[in-house]
Amino acid sequence: NVGGWLVLEDWFFSGFKGTHVMSVTPEGQGLCLPPVLTELEETWPSEGILVQRLKDTVGVDKTVEIFDAHRHEYVGNTDLRRIRDLGIKSVRVPIPWYTFQDALYD
Repeated sequence: NVGGWLVLEDWFFSGFKGTHVMSVTPEGQGLCLPPVLTELEETWPSEGILVQRLKDTVGVDKTVEIFDAHRHEYVGNTDLRRIRDLGIKSVRVPIPWYTFQDALYD
């Protein structure tokens, strides 16, 4: 599933403690962001809150490193070859608007 590659939803990253396929509480279920963050002490309900908490606790550079590692390793060439070998001809990749937010600036 490539759904958690570019759009982070807490339930996708709830590990073995997740019980729902949606957030049912304001605290959320997110507990990790592989490969760098394997387990957090406090759950996160949204990507925005995760980013803010990481910036506040580990700083901007480490936050960027964590997200870069996730974006580069969550879906790789091996995954894409497996999809192809299964005969799948197209894949829907959710892309959030903020992927292109720099286009909003002159």
